[in-house]
Amino acid sequence: MMGPHYVRGSLLCDRERYAEAIAELQLAIAEDENDPYAQGLLAVCLSETDRHQQAVEAAKRAIEIAPASDYGHAVLARVYVERARLEEAFASISEALRIDPEDPLNQGWLARIEYERSNWQASLAAADAGLALDAENDFCLHYRSLALTKLGRGDEARRDQEALLAANPDDPHSHAARGWTLAQAAKACAVARSTLSKIENAQMSPTYELLLKLADGFGLGIGELLAADDAGPAHGGGRRSLARPGSGDGSPEFEFGGCAHRPLCADLAGKRMQPYLSRVLDPGAAPAGWSRHDGEEFLYVLAGRVQVLTEFYAPAELGPGEGCYLDSRMGHRVERLGDEEPRLLWIATRPQAGDAP
Repeated sequence: MMGPHYVRGSLLCDRERYAEAIAELQLAIAEDENDPYAQGLLAVCLSETDRHQQAVEAAKRAIEIAPASDYGHAVLARVYVERARLEEAFASISEALRIDPEDPLNQGWLARIEYERSNWQASLAAADAGLALDAENDFCLHYRSLALTKLGRGDEARRDQEALLAANPDDPHSHAARGWTLAQAAKACAVARSTLSKIENAQMSPTYELLLKLADGFGLGIGELLAADDAGPAHGGGRRSLARPGSGDGSPEFEFGGCAHRPLCADLAGKRMQPYLSRVLDPGAAPAGWSRHDGEEFLYVLAGRVQVLTEFYAPAELGPGEGCYLDSRMGHRVERLGDEEPRLLWIATRPQAGDAP
């Protein structure tokens, strides 16, 4: 029987409240460290918050506890595929299917892995095998549609998409640009969530191959996909995004100027200000020289102590509750003081795509 912490963790995971789910699942594991399902679900939540090594360890722990179960192997495959470790993902899902070939979700993950390996026919075969077990499995239907498109069978793919939408109009795989979360869009497009987040935050430009994946996932032509930006962002009175304590939106960190920055409210495109939750790394991580770029920025110290250095002013030491507003065109950098890793709320204006503190 599943305990209350596992049940709450599962519900929170379903709602993509991963930080809270992790806390509940850790309590469940504290009560029973040999619960493979709590370990496996913890692995899923850790993966969704980009704590991938911990996710691998939790999935392997689930396998160690219940080696005869397919569950841990399937979870490990999911963790690997989110990091594009496709050969390891294939080996893990193959073991899951060896143990239980009758699980349609395992077939769905095999379909996704084969799709990402560009094995379109194998992806279609796996999706069909899953649908033979569960004719309404939306995961298998989705990858069947993608594989059919790649195989030049677009009419069949469109019929599958229409059938999926009619059967389950609320399914995230059936819709494009209809309030998807970052995780849902990444799964629909068969790309890593961190990759999609970097594109959204102008931290990387998609290759043509990646554009094809995005177009397939959203059910658009590449021209339509690129034209979607023509209208520009809608700056009105109805825009809002929430940043929950401890979650950091699940967005991946990137390093810049000797700091690790995690974008906040990354689901809101076209922001005039870009907020980050930032960590100041060891002094050796900071590049020599000044950082300069367009815009303005404000940093506020949450923990630890830092030194703000600028071209035209004396160095300023800041501790918790203290902040600094500066013109980003002036040479500037932030350095760590003391042993405690400083944490900052860092907000930068974004006159051009790609600006970062």
